[in-house]
Amino acid sequence: MKIVNLAHAAVVIVLVGIVIVRVFVQGLAPLLLESVGNVMIRLRNSGKTILLVEQNLPIALNVAGVTHVLNRGRIVYSSIPQKLRENGEIKTCYLDL
Repeated sequence: MKIVNLAHAAVVIVLVGIVIVRVFVQGLAPLLLESVGNVMIRLRNSGKTILLVEQNLPIALNVAGVTHVLNRGRIVYSSIPQKLRENGEIKTCYLDL
C-alpha cells in the first residue's frame, strides 16, 4: 500500500489494481483542482480502477465511469454520469442542486 499526498489536495492510496482518492477541494485554487482532476482522468484512461469519494459533483462526474449517490451509508442511486446529470429528482433530493 502506498499513500501519496498531492500538494495537500488529494490523498491517494494505491493498492494492487485500485486507486482510492479523497479530494479536498475547499479552498483550492481552480488550477490545482483542474490538475488533480486531470491526473485522475489519466489514471482512469490508463485502465486503473479509481474509487473517488468526492462531494464536488463536477469533479466527480468528469472522472467517474459509474456514479453512486449515498444517503446515510446506503446507495440510493447508481448510473453513468450523464444520467445523473439529467436526473433532476436525485439532484434535488440528495445533492442540494
